[in-house]
Amino acid sequence: MTDYLFDTTLLIDLFRGDPRADTYFAGLPDDTGLFTHAIVQAEVLVGLHSTKEMGKFNRLFRKFELLHTSDADSASQGSLRCAGCIFLTRPAFLIA
Repeated sequence: MTDYLFDTTLLIDLFRGDPRADTYFAGLPDDTGLFTHAIVQAEVLVGLHSTKEMGKFNRLFRKFELLHTSDADSASQGSLRCAGCIFLTRPAFLIA
């Protein structure tokens, strides 16, 4: 089994029904671990335009295990000097 960590861009594309994102998502093996981060969920939530979209949002995010940054993750960020690096406590993700 391979775990995939989905970022905001791909989840927004899935939410909007982009055929490329739909094809990519549909092509993942059935045993693929689907993960996203709570920050990504919040970013998609902020972009909703109506209460009608909330149902679609809930259906999409039910497919994913939601990750949260731990205290250790937050503390380690202060010592990092690489731009754009985020280290979560779950190893071996493929970023989608």
